[in-house]
Amino acid sequence: MLSLLLAVACFTPDAPDLDIETIPFENEWVKADDAVLRPLTLDGLLCPDGEPATVFAVYRTGLTEAAPVVVVFHSGAFDYVLNPDPLDPLSREHYRRDNRLSGEWARTRVFETLGLVDSESGDPGEENSGTLAAALVDSNTFALYPANCWGDLWHNEYGYYRNDGGEGFERNGRYLAWATAGITSKDPAESSKFRSNLGLGDDLEVPLDVSQLYTVGLGDGSRAIMELLWRGTNMPTVAGTIVDSPPDRMDWYVANQGQYPEVVTGLDRIYTDDLARVGNFSLEAYVRLKGFTYLMQNSLQLFYSSGDPSVPDNLVSPLAAQATTHPELTVVDTRETTHVQLNNNLSLARGAVDEMLGN
Repeated sequence: MLSLLLAVACFTPDAPDLDIETIPFENEWVKADDAVLRPLTLDGLLCPDGEPATVFAVYRTGLTEAAPVVVVFHSGAFDYVLNPDPLDPLSREHYRRDNRLSGEWARTRVFETLGLVDSESGDPGEENSGTLAAALVDSNTFALYPANCWGDLWHNEYGYYRNDGGEGFERNGRYLAWATAGITSKDPAESSKFRSNLGLGDDLEVPLDVSQLYTVGLGDGSRAIMELLWRGTNMPTVAGTIVDSPPDRMDWYVANQGQYPEVVTGLDRIYTDDLARVGNFSLEAYVRLKGFTYLMQNSLQLFYSSGDPSVPDNLVSPLAAQATTHPELTVVDTRETTHVQLNNNLSLARGAVDEMLGN
């Protein structure tokens, strides 16, 4: 753990190149003794604070068979500055108590998700101990964890869906999602470009199966999956999906904005002219309209709790109801007072990963 903490200490604004080596990956749940954590940076993509966008790869170095690619989207990427200063857009009070529009916050959030540092920035009811990461690495996957520093619910992408121009910076969470998943693009040239951008060249120790993709979303990270599915262009087959505690039908907040005015203000910053259609940006709408015959195939597992203190049940129940007409969708309601069900429960995490991979 000491080597990990030393590596974590390298991630400071004074070291913008993030030039550290691959290090051993260990948390209290991992069985594999050859697992590593490899930090990656995306050329030319910067966080609102000017730091480079980062992605972390976790995998076993001893793999000889092509590893399935899994992209895991962390929770908590929702923030805005209440009254931004045009000359210093991040300096004033944020919606969140911590500034979630920084490279440091996003990297720390991934480390929490991996169970490598104490989970201190989770939403109410959330405790990340890294059980999901352990289940993935012990299942011989090549797992990628993009670090979202834009607080945009993984929705914004320059040239497609831009955030409110008065914020003073561009949000690019959806582009980060695609730049990570893009190593599996249907276009071989694009796949090669994204691998190169991430630094995953010929020196990668393990072979990858880039013919398909697996996706996992924790909390509002689940929204990244829907964004990729609706984006569509060159997306590969998504062979298995897990969403855990997703705030899916966010139009419920809009319909009840008198109770949630600050949430709706943040949504307006992100969705701008699309705020009235925010319910269309949901997995519920995707499953209802597209089913499992287009990009998302085989299975979708929904884990949530009807007692979640962070996500009102009305945001999840419409998606859960789709299971009545789509047997590919399985639903587990833990009924615990928790937010994010899989990342502090090893048995639940291993079962979900086995089901997703078809083991």
